[in-house]
Amino acid sequence: MIKWTVEPFNKPIFRYFHCHFHSPTKVKLCFGCVKNSVLKCVFVPKKYELSSPMRETRFVDVILPLALPKLYTYRVPFECNDEVAIGKRVLVNFGASKIYSGLIGKIHGNPPEAYQAKYIEAVIDEYPVVTDLQLKFWDWICDYYLCYAGELLLASLPASLRLASETIVVPIDAGIGVYDKLTDAERVVFDALIENNRMALADIADLLQRKSVYPLVKSMLEKQVVGIEEEVHDRYKVLTKPFVSLAENFKSDAQLNEAFDLLKRAPKQQDALMKVLQLLGGNHQAKIPKSTIISADDSLNAAISSLQKRGILNIEYIPVDRVKGNEADGKVLNLSVAQNGALESIKEGFEQDKVTLLHGVTGSGKTEIYIRLIEETLKKGKQVLYLVPEIALTGQLTGRLEAYFGKQLRVYHSKFSNNERAEIWYKLLDGTEVKLVVGARSAMLMPFSNLGLVIVDEEHDGSYKQQNPAPRYQARDSAIMLAKMHNAKVLLGSATPAIESYFNAKKSKFHYVPLLERFGKAVLPNIELVDLKKATRDQQIQGEFSDRLLDAISDTINGGEQVILFQNRRGFSPRWLCTTCGWCPECKNCDITLTYHKYKHNLRCHYCGYLLNPPPKCLACGSPSLKMIGFGTEKIEEDLSMLLKDARVGRMDYDSTRGKNAYQQIIHDFETNKINVLVGTQMVTKGLDFDRVGLVGILSADQMLSFPDFRSNERSYQLMMQVAGRAGRREKPGKVLIQTYNTEHWLLQAIVNGNQDLVYQKETQDRREFLYPPYCRIVNITASHIDKHTVEGAAKELAKQLRVFLGARVLGPEYPPIARVRNKYRMEILVKLDGKVDLVKAKALIQSKSEELKLIKAFKSVRVILDVDPY
Repeated sequence: MIKWTVEPFNKPIFRYFHCHFHSPTKVKLCFGCVKNSVLKCVFVPKKYELSSPMRETRFVDVILPLALPKLYTYRVPFECNDEVAIGKRVLVNFGASKIYSGLIGKIHGNPPEAYQAKYIEAVIDEYPVVTDLQLKFWDWICDYYLCYAGELLLASLPASLRLASETIVVPIDAGIGVYDKLTDAERVVFDALIENNRMALADIADLLQRKSVYPLVKSMLEKQVVGIEEEVHDRYKVLTKPFVSLAENFKSDAQLNEAFDLLKRAPKQQDALMKVLQLLGGNHQAKIPKSTIISADDSLNAAISSLQKRGILNIEYIPVDRVKGNEADGKVLNLSVAQNGALESIKEGFEQDKVTLLHGVTGSGKTEIYIRLIEETLKKGKQVLYLVPEIALTGQLTGRLEAYFGKQLRVYHSKFSNNERAEIWYKLLDGTEVKLVVGARSAMLMPFSNLGLVIVDEEHDGSYKQQNPAPRYQARDSAIMLAKMHNAKVLLGSATPAIESYFNAKKSKFHYVPLLERFGKAVLPNIELVDLKKATRDQQIQGEFSDRLLDAISDTINGGEQVILFQNRRGFSPRWLCTTCGWCPECKNCDITLTYHKYKHNLRCHYCGYLLNPPPKCLACGSPSLKMIGFGTEKIEEDLSMLLKDARVGRMDYDSTRGKNAYQQIIHDFETNKINVLVGTQMVTKGLDFDRVGLVGILSADQMLSFPDFRSNERSYQLMMQVAGRAGRREKPGKVLIQTYNTEHWLLQAIVNGNQDLVYQKETQDRREFLYPPYCRIVNITASHIDKHTVEGAAKELAKQLRVFLGARVLGPEYPPIARVRNKYRMEILVKLDGKVDLVKAKALIQSKSEELKLIKAFKSVRVILDVDPY
């Protein structure tokens, strides 16, 4: 192992190195492998190279963490030929001086034609961090969803595994007189640099209390008083904790007696040693966590350090898991007759190599069937992926699964820290301990090597579609392709299947398994419509609550049961209105009114985060007559607490669940009856299982039904049926009350009568007539720009180019309901691709025309977003 020393070069470029073995002078970019901050020299500078006719020149295509249409090709130093492998991380220089860590996607012998290939600077890994199948899956996602490999890398690889360079500013001796030319702020920075020798840009920003210091550093560079370096940092750190053991000379009884004699005048150290011996339990070779020793008495900490100095105890830092699995409790699973019948039918579908759709009503026991299938898959030595739509579901579900699978189970989602996610990534890559992964859509992108079963629970849920940023994939559909690549089985489960899934089942493309009765003695809840027109006319309404709903809530909590209230709008009130002139506070960056949040007492934009303090009077006419219009979850929580004194109201929405464990805490409080009324957005509709819920109230069904989207009826049906399914999941039947101004709406009547076939038939009939999925594929194209006329021109030009090839399949461009977001105007083009057009060629055409648009000078800065299957 040869150490490098680093010498700052007095220009704003990367670094020059001294390799003490090869040259006593500076060598530019001598290549190496990063190993614990020590670089092993693996490349000999040109004047030391030995010529050999057997040399093989190799090149690698590297996936960079950037949205680039192509992979960038780099040359491999000869001495690194045996170290490069597909899936390993490498450090490369891209652009003027920026260092990135990328993934090797391909190894070949062909130099690029358009540019001279740079050398890779370091091979980071001994073993690949992604698998070949994983890269193949990424390629499919890129091709189907029209995104770039760099976007997949950013979405997939935990941030701790993405090394990044940091800009470091160093002082330069520029001679006498230059200091006088500096501004006051520049002098402060220069003095700090002289004292510290080097500073990161973030440190300079903290020093000056500024958000941006780029203009100041640029000025100092031009005056040649500072230079710039780029440093690469490995973000992932193995977690270690101190473990205590007996020193080698104090492991026998006689030696320990001698130790106690030495400690006669140090009673605290005697106590600490006695505590260690008690915890060792006679095993003098064992090691125990230091935290266990001092947990009951912090004062032992100093005593243990003293015992280490005396040579009686050893303290060793040992790697430990950040995310620990629990032991299985050997629980035995018993299925009902109906569940066993469904299980056998699922296996028949698996034998036919078909995707299987389990259509099980809420409370039918789908999870127990999943557990049995997982058990059988793990016994075969294969891995299982269990997808859920919301992070909120993982807490309750994990408790049930751990009882059966113990340490084989890991949960993976975005609420974990970067290092926790990296640790789970490595454990799955290792493949010896973790066999079952439960998580939201991002868990699908992990490095599975021997996948045997993929379960997509609540497969209808819109949360499986990634919206922003790219890649905009649909996790349910992508998981089917992932399973196909691994020759694994796929099970989709839902009480309200998506129209596409139900369509595929009806066409026998999917194997269909119905499970239409609840587990045990539980029965489906009674559903009742509450006519708000009549309640308003008869003055039987208080705020957003009808008297019928209030009475039902009161009766339910007085009977010792719990209530769930569903309103798919967060905040307190969506609009403030001046009753004199009609003015409403609007976001200055977006074409949307501001929502009032009472817990923070501000008006907030849910698109860009813009905040405004509530004005005491109208900012247009000066009138103090301001009125709140509409209601969200905050207002329901407050009003119900005032109307019903016995109600212990909790709230589950985006605002109340931002903390890492906030979901689990709210669910725990509801399970333990600390909360007897839970108000929430669609989070409360998704697969949660509570014993004591006797009533579900849907406060505003009309709001969902009137949403301008071709899926509004389907989504409304799914949301209302799912939240209704939280009621009466044990022996006592539950009740569901739906407040509406339109009790005769056909969809609401279908919900009351449990007529899902009517919903499917009517929706498929309308979609066939107007050409919507499942009868076509949709690509939504969004053009955005800060200038309204520019985005109009770009969108019209792109639509014109596409119509040349796709004709009437191209609709638009049109402004969406919210035309401006974050100060950028948006126009949308909708492309419907039916069975008469080649899907692959059509999407390639859309992508190429979108990229060609940027070649037009006027539209160079227009951003174009392609969204395949935007639902």
